[in-house]
Order: sequence, then structure tokens, then C-alpha cells
Amino acid sequence: AAARDAGRGGNIGSMPVADDAAFSLTPLWHVAGKGKAFVDQQHDVTASDVELAQREGFQSVEHLKRYTTLGMATDQG
Repeated sequence: AAARDAGRGGNIGSMPVADDAAFSLTPLWHVAGKGKAFVDQQHDVTASDVELAQREGFQSVEHLKRYTTLGMATDQG
């Protein structure tokens, strides 16, 4: 209706349908090596920082990012 009122037309098309199929996530794994295992080099976050955050109860990705500064600033995402 808003498009018509603005003098535009067109076909809305059909809305996509969400797939409700079950899925499973495969956990990432870590291969131990010499030295630090960096997850985010820009903020000096290592795999051990992520493990510490998990041990302290930060299980949500959003909380983990805030706790470790993982993925903040120019490398967000």
C-alpha cells in the first residue's frame, strides 16, 4: 500500500519458507603445539583465555566475547 501511495508498483513475490529441519553443530577442536595458540592476534586472545572464560561460566558467545575482548573493534564478526 505504501509503494502504491508513492506511485510505485510491482510484484511482491512470495515469501521464503524457513526450513525447520533439525541440525547439529560440530564443535571446533584445538591442536596443541609449541607456544601460544592465538584466537585473536589483534587483542592477544589465546585458546587458554577462551578455556578460562568457559570454566568461569561464560558459555554464551556474546559473554565470551565481552570477557576476552575477542572480535572487538576492527575485526568484529
